[in-house]
Amino acid sequence: MHNIFEFRNQDSSLSLPETMILHYIELTKFSRNKPRHLCTPFEKWLQVLKFSEKYITMKELPDDLAEEEGVAMALTQLKKINADREMRQILEAREKEAHHLASIKKAAHDEGHEAGLAEGERKKQVEIAIKLSRQDMPVSLIAETTGLSELELKEILSQ
Repeated sequence: MHNIFEFRNQDSSLSLPETMILHYIELTKFSRNKPRHLCTPFEKWLQVLKFSEKYITMKELPDDLAEEEGVAMALTQLKKINADREMRQILEAREKEAHHLASIKKAAHDEGHEAGLAEGERKKQVEIAIKLSRQDMPVSLIAETTGLSELELKEILSQ
């Protein structure tokens, strides 16, 4: 869930952690099923970040979160931002854009996957057609077996 990246030379072991370190946190992998009394301050903040919508509507924070330094202040600021109509519209627009981009990526992935499957199926058909041709099977029977047209078969077999 928490990955740390730093600058390092590919050819040697020279590392430059003092230059820049990138902490990448995958909130989707964070689960709130861990008992609250076992949570570290870091995990408490992840809890607030991932489930902030829930906490800004609560009258009082759970004790473990209320005790964590800065959490109450951060949620107060988040409530102010949500109360500001213009800021809320900006945040909603960003969220919509993120969902739109995710759906475009998924559609492209699915389209590529389908194209790859179709190409694989066609390759199998061609391989089978070639094998059957080597067995001296008539073109009409090969076409019926593979689903390829006789014209396609003649072109494939001529190569």
